[in-house]
Amino acid sequence: VDDYRWALVEHLLPFFADHPLTSITVEEVDRYKTAKTREGRLSPLSLNKTLTRLSQVLETAVEYKHLPSNPAAGKRRRAKVPKPARLHVEPEQLLALLTAAGNLEFAGGRKSQFEDIARPLLATLAGAGLRIGEALALEWRDVSLGGRTLQVRESKTDAGVREVDLTPAMVEELADLKAKLEGAKPRDPVFASVPKRGKNRGVLTAPDRHRVRDGILHPSVKSANVELERQGIDPIGPVTLHGLRRTFASLRIASGADPVYVAAQLGHESPTFTMSIYAKAAKRRNRLTGPVREAFD
Repeated sequence: VDDYRWALVEHLLPFFADHPLTSITVEEVDRYKTAKTREGRLSPLSLNKTLTRLSQVLETAVEYKHLPSNPAAGKRRRAKVPKPARLHVEPEQLLALLTAAGNLEFAGGRKSQFEDIARPLLATLAGAGLRIGEALALEWRDVSLGGRTLQVRESKTDAGVREVDLTPAMVEELADLKAKLEGAKPRDPVFASVPKRGKNRGVLTAPDRHRVRDGILHPSVKSANVELERQGIDPIGPVTLHGLRRTFASLRIASGADPVYVAAQLGHESPTFTMSIYAKAAKRRNRLTGPVREAFD
């Protein structure tokens, strides 16, 4: 409600309130977009939010036959939004990140509730290409250590429901985790912590993505960057959990995997994503030297 009110009161009504409905044309919508751009108060993304609200209002006018078409509809009416930087962990940075995640129990001089799952969870995101929601939904019945596969049963897309091949390193990570969780049952979550307080105290539950981000990823990146600086390797930037999927693609393609296969492993219907980073991943090693190249390999 606040977001809608902001768009209407602060931006749309001051410009359009005195317009007869039929005078709100495509040209007039473009004039609004140009005026707002010149004001410099709104980012392209925020400007597009106001245009979306305008389009919703005018769509009702079309339905009521007050306008023949919606003058605010379509991509051409929107401001161009710069593509965000897609940060990920480079291959030469990954080992330091996983090592740091495995040492989270020493953070602040006390053990972390994520001490067992931190390293294998980040390893699964980067080494199996799972989305964070897919990883947190995994149960031990979905993991075949002998068959070196895992089943993704819950995904945001139909293509995301898939079987993922596990590398020997991934099998080892998950086998070590299972060994620590004595008596793990098939329906138990793979990446589970035991809350020490609250209504779920003592119950085996998977953390939510926000706790994974703040309690595992961020402190692991911070600790890893200390070690990377010591090795003379560029630090990890503000990577997201989703960015580790790009790391997976980079690792597989740098190892010579077919982009179509990598796309299927990621749960993408099209290999466009993997092809977009193919050239970068394939050529990157040739530009590296010294300890960076050694760590990459």
